[in-house]
Amino acid sequence: MCEPLRYPTIMTPARLHICCGLAWIIAVLCIAVLFSFHVNVPLCGNTIKHVYCSNRAILSLACSPTTTTINNIYGQCICLE
Repeated sequence: MCEPLRYPTIMTPARLHICCGLAWIIAVLCIAVLFSFHVNVPLCGNTIKHVYCSNRAILSLACSPTTTTINNIYGQCICLE
């Protein structure tokens, strides 16, 4: 965008597809990594009192003390995005 007159030559359809594909791949990888942390967490309850399932809602049901580690990793992943 620094050179608006050259934008059509710089941002070709191929480059646009690559950028969109990378955005999707990075988002799916982040979600997969965060989901893998929640798979092995033992839960004490089975009712989440929210409309959607968030990290905090799942970890509030966890019985194990490993939730601090998961929260730290989750926070670092959010900061990287």
